[in-house]
Amino acid sequence: MAANFWVSSHQKQLKTKEELERTSNLRDKLELQLTSEDIRRIKMHFVTEIQNLGKKLFLRQRVIASAIVYMRRFYSKCSFKDHSPLLIAPTCLYISSKVEECSIQSPAYKISGEMKKLDNTWPYTTNDVLMCEFYILECLQFFLIVYHPYRSLIDYLSDCKLSKGPMDMAWNLLNDSYCTELSLTCSPYIIALAAIYIASTVCEVDLRGWFSELNVEMREVMAASSELLEYYESIKRMEKERALMTPISALLARIPAKSSQNTSHPMHNNTSYGQQRISGRF
Repeated sequence: MAANFWVSSHQKQLKTKEELERTSNLRDKLELQLTSEDIRRIKMHFVTEIQNLGKKLFLRQRVIASAIVYMRRFYSKCSFKDHSPLLIAPTCLYISSKVEECSIQSPAYKISGEMKKLDNTWPYTTNDVLMCEFYILECLQFFLIVYHPYRSLIDYLSDCKLSKGPMDMAWNLLNDSYCTELSLTCSPYIIALAAIYIASTVCEVDLRGWFSELNVEMREVMAASSELLEYYESIKRMEKERALMTPISALLARIPAKSSQNTSHPMHNNTSYGQQRISGRF
């Protein structure tokens, strides 16, 4: 891993919110007739799926968080139509479990097995997960470095001396940031500061003096805070308008379930190499 975030592949891949909106899931909007709100809801659904799967497998939060970032990076370039999130999401967790050097044995086998337990209609196999790994790595150009905001938050909380209540809220806000696109648009320290800013404001703790001493662009902190607050507003809005909204099951039904098994992809034609990769994983 690059020791410096500012020269890492993570930093070089950051985009503006406008760039993400312009480039993400274009085919899904045109061919699957999904709106930006539909796409956001589908991504949130699979963030929850990754979290639930990770908890079932007793994976560390960092492993789960990296998987979520990989999935979001993937769909900033690719479409649901061509690559079903039913397969992409658990495969991202599989890749993350290896990158973060997780101690789980036979991760692809256990991930696919747990997916079957969570959803007995899940249409994939361990072999599919192993082969899908190639798609994702190719799409991400093998850039798997992820700088999470956890370390920044620990350092900032130690410095600003928040009490337990606001501190716990800041941690919850940070975890919820993965339900947004902040990991693709903001530096990790900005996300950490946004969590502290919101927590201190809600708990009526005056940190204006502390923030003024930081060498940071407060405009970026405020923008990240606004996006995180918009996430909570969207949750409230969905609760109120649930009866009027298209059910998530109906949105998922528009996505071809086996779209990630395009047999024309060169990786599917290299049987011996795929078999070697699979045999080495069990």
